[in-house]
Amino acid sequence: MLLKALIATLVVSSSALALTATANAAPAPVHGLLTAQHVECAPTVSEWTVLSAKDRLTNQRADIRVGSWNRYNELKLVTEGKNTIERVVITFANGKQQRAYPYDKLDTRNPSLTIPLQGGERQIKDIQVFGVGGQHSSFEILAA
Repeated sequence: MLLKALIATLVVSSSALALTATANAAPAPVHGLLTAQHVECAPTVSEWTVLSAKDRLTNQRADIRVGSWNRYNELKLVTEGKNTIERVVITFANGKQQRAYPYDKLDTRNPSLTIPLQGGERQIKDIQVFGVGGQHSSFEILAA
């Protein structure tokens, strides 16, 4: 009988020590779940980010590779000089494409063109711009 009481006392005291040790320990982060201490999500961008600068239309086209994991809602083409933008093809990370046919003449009076991306925030793989560039003209692509 004394042996049973001794074993019961040891079990209760070791359980109490284990409970106080876990109560004082910091919780371990759980990846993939939202917790108060650790949030894991894809980065988003709220300001204009330069994806490509000082590009020129050579042979009536420019191919721009975008190496970013960020997600964007819209693109903006800003020109220096005279450029006529006939078509823009945007390829997303999942392989789908969006085509825009603005046929806009960009110059000092109309220096930019904005293209909203279909489907909300999208990750961009590459951009192709087709058109005619004036002598000494260039453009840059921004994203937000």
